[in-house]
Amino acid sequence: LISKIMLAHFERQKREISELSIHSEDAIDEMFRLTKYAVQQLHQLTPKFLYDLQKYYYSIWLTLQKNYLEFGQKIIGENIKRGQKRGIYRADINTSIITKIYVSNIFLLVDEDIFPLKGFDKESLFIEYIKYHIHGIVSKKGIKLLYKKSNKGVMV
Repeated sequence: LISKIMLAHFERQKREISELSIHSEDAIDEMFRLTKYAVQQLHQLTPKFLYDLQKYYYSIWLTLQKNYLEFGQKIIGENIKRGQKRGIYRADINTSIITKIYVSNIFLLVDEDIFPLKGFDKESLFIEYIKYHIHGIVSKKGIKLLYKKSNKGVMV
């Protein structure tokens, strides 16, 4: 039952994330929308829930982790390719490597051993991480777009 509930939740999130991607102005906008969505989802999860899932339902945790890694790599990979195609992301980055680094680091951000809630606000962690990521992959054209968005109040 827990497995079915968690997989149904994952499928709903996949649909919602796909919608975010469709309605984004550009690759940078999509990354900010994805980050905002992730933060909203994090507010719904308690550290205790994640701990219990890992401890008592480890096989479900592994399945979800695998699904999130695969889907995350697909979404981020598509985002990078779209950004490169439009010239806002650097053409010289290895999409496969950057995608794996990005998605794997998401798991680090929610790891209580690395970033305990007492010392780190999850929203701030995600915002800093997306700024770090975007600044590492944007082209000169992309940096101009990024600062244009920052003047509009987008998190940069």
